[in-house]
Amino acid sequence: MFLVLLAVILPIAQPGLSSPSASMEMSTIRTGTVSEPLSGLVLTEVCPGRPVEYVVITNRGPSVSLFNVTIDDGEGEVRIDKDIVLDRSSSIGVTVNRTIFSSLRPNLDCLQKGDDGIAWSGRFTLADDGDDVGLFSGGVLMDRVIYGKVQFTGEGWTGPSVESVTKGHAVIREGADTNGSTDWAVVPPGRSSFPALTCQAIVEPFSVPENAVGRLLRELSQASRTVNCSLYEITDACIVNALAACSLRGVEVNVLIEGQPVGGLSEASLNASASLQAHGVLVKELRSFESYKRYDYLHAKYMIVDSRRVVIMSENWGGGLHVNRGWGVTLDSGEVGRYFEAVFKDDIGGLIDTAPARDGGSALPLFSVPEVELTDVERYRCEVAALVAPDNAAERLMDMIREAQEIILVEQLSVDDRWLKGTTLLTSLIDAAERGVQVRLLMGSSWGGGDNPAVADELNSIAQARGLDLEARSISSYHNLSVMHNKGLIIDDQVVVSSINWGDTSLYQNREVGAVVTSASAASYFSHLFWQDWSPDPEHPAVELPWTFMRVRSGEPVLLDATRCSDNAPGLTIEWDIDGDGIPESNETKFAVRLGEGNHTVVLTITDLGNNIVRAWCWVEVVPPDSEGGGSSWKMMALPLFAVAVIAWKTIIGRKGH
Repeated sequence: MFLVLLAVILPIAQPGLSSPSASMEMSTIRTGTVSEPLSGLVLTEVCPGRPVEYVVITNRGPSVSLFNVTIDDGEGEVRIDKDIVLDRSSSIGVTVNRTIFSSLRPNLDCLQKGDDGIAWSGRFTLADDGDDVGLFSGGVLMDRVIYGKVQFTGEGWTGPSVESVTKGHAVIREGADTNGSTDWAVVPPGRSSFPALTCQAIVEPFSVPENAVGRLLRELSQASRTVNCSLYEITDACIVNALAACSLRGVEVNVLIEGQPVGGLSEASLNASASLQAHGVLVKELRSFESYKRYDYLHAKYMIVDSRRVVIMSENWGGGLHVNRGWGVTLDSGEVGRYFEAVFKDDIGGLIDTAPARDGGSALPLFSVPEVELTDVERYRCEVAALVAPDNAAERLMDMIREAQEIILVEQLSVDDRWLKGTTLLTSLIDAAERGVQVRLLMGSSWGGGDNPAVADELNSIAQARGLDLEARSISSYHNLSVMHNKGLIIDDQVVVSSINWGDTSLYQNREVGAVVTSASAASYFSHLFWQDWSPDPEHPAVELPWTFMRVRSGEPVLLDATRCSDNAPGLTIEWDIDGDGIPESNETKFAVRLGEGNHTVVLTITDLGNNIVRAWCWVEVVPPDSEGGGSSWKMMALPLFAVAVIAWKTIIGRKGH
């Protein structure tokens, strides 16, 4: 029988928005003694430098006392000379600077150099380029991690070391305890680890450029309590005005943007931030501080309205909303809203790598935002799953491709050609095609897609060599789009709408957000858009004939002329059916023909590069040579034929025909 003394240390409340991620340990420090063995103690984080030197110890077993536990780097050690009880699944940090550590991990208790009951001896300083860190209890090895240039053979470790740790990074355990480098990753500390979420929601799909701005303006016009936006970029004047208007009518509006986008913050971005701040909107930037930043880029594009309605898009909130191809989805669900709000608060609540938006912009005057009337909104109640990168997106996307049964349609701005090797989403497409799944990959053809041609060539070569129903191409330049900026995926009756490009940086280093929608109706909606984009030429040809009716004498020539017909892409196929048998007699653009006496219907069929077919009709009456009113000069030019193509359609080929 012994007395256990409790000393509870509570995390200090953060100012403003804050929320712990699902992975952050809510712990307290208890002093006392327990008699359990220490077999559950492991190292879970080692940070040798910036933002602060620290080690995290985690207990995977029953509650234990840390008395006489030491951390050793071969040149010195840290010893805990106090009965501190660490409960099951709890963690504690050991650091040289509590203030910085608590800013980095606000929900994790720590022991600081100089505290009562903790002693530094020797030259215990973790090296950036490599070290051997061991965890001991009473001289018995509990755990070990080797990183960087250190070559180690001995107890507690097998195989090569973990890679070197760059500034702003730490060695963090991501797997089981197998005493090898595969247990660990070198990533910035303080990242979240949100678990997957699957639930029911009401889903409203939409597309860019057709109706994205209208959807965003509608959501903002109906906001009553809160609006939280996480964006790579915002410059669109209408949306900036709508956000400011929300703030002016009492809605709490918070915006987090990427503070170090490729090419730097544009003048339009700085002006947008200044305009929002001038009207009471909290605008913060995610940017590095002394080489520390949790994510390479905040690349997400989402908004939460009133903790319930979540809008997720592939597009930034700028000029691309009007000219790019992208997908979007609105999710109506309290559970989904709370989930993404927790992600947002975790990101904007960072105490080291977030800061108020910088000065330098000019606040622009507000203008009246037009009222939005939407009449084409489709809604479905269905299952949705949240995607968050780097937390859980990679595993979910890989599982979806592995489980595909019939069809996979991918529409991606860019695909990294390094994904042609190893186990990646791209090689998983090949595996799916090997199982008989129809696979189509459509990639961007302009900005941001430097590897796309090489990816298409390699996949198409593999498909031809192996006889697979697999095809890849870049989007045709004959679409009326500036950039095919989408990051969409359709697998059977599931649709992914997200900000995730297909490359390691996007999937494993950026903050990205998406949603998986399981609905045959939603899959049909986005499949229709995909096949439109897949076409090399989505526009119908324009037909113009110089006449619609002509009367001539027998023996006189009739000039058939399609030179005024046109298309936005080259490669028109022209067919003239002169005798009405459905078989074309000529493919010439302009030629003369003599017809027998009687009435003749001439059919012109024009097919373009995208297999869009337009037909037009003209009529010829051939009278005997001695009849009055004959002669080629006596033409009945009823109407110039701009739209006499009374039947025009796009031939839709079945899915298996694409």
